[in-house]
Amino acid sequence: MVYKIQSYAALLNSSISNLRFTLPGVGRPVAVVFPGSWDGLRAAVLCARGAWLAVRVRSGGRSYEGLSYTTENHGPFAVIDLASLNRVRVDRGSATAWAEADATLGELYNAAGRSSRSLAFPGGTLLDRRAGRHHLRRRVRALGAEARARR
Repeated sequence: MVYKIQSYAALLNSSISNLRFTLPGVGRPVAVVFPGSWDGLRAAVLCARGAWLAVRVRSGGRSYEGLSYTTENHGPFAVIDLASLNRVRVDRGSATAWAEADATLGELYNAAGRSSRSLAFPGGTLLDRRAGRHHLRRRVRALGAEARARR
């Protein structure tokens, strides 16, 4: 999707959480790309790399450190925004779900519920949280405790 130059700042700033990264003097990307498919994502990365641009990936807009929409070395870079990659696929047979990076937990819960009355997904109550940023800390700690107990 191609936007007019006037919408560049609005698109760039649309999901910036830390407003200091909107101030003058902060490095700006050469391009902001919104791929609509995996092929589009692949093409965006190849195009950026072919133009010698660093790539920053943005999903969900919770990059408080600015890592997904700025650069430390002030070199040229492109932002690839995954907002359109939000599909969820549930396979009842294997009881697995595949969620793209910008799918919300609410979308994941919805897809699991539509596919089967017996499938569920452990998560939280923040339904707008992006699945790409979600992790189960309690289980990670439990695995560490299990490893220590086995020694």
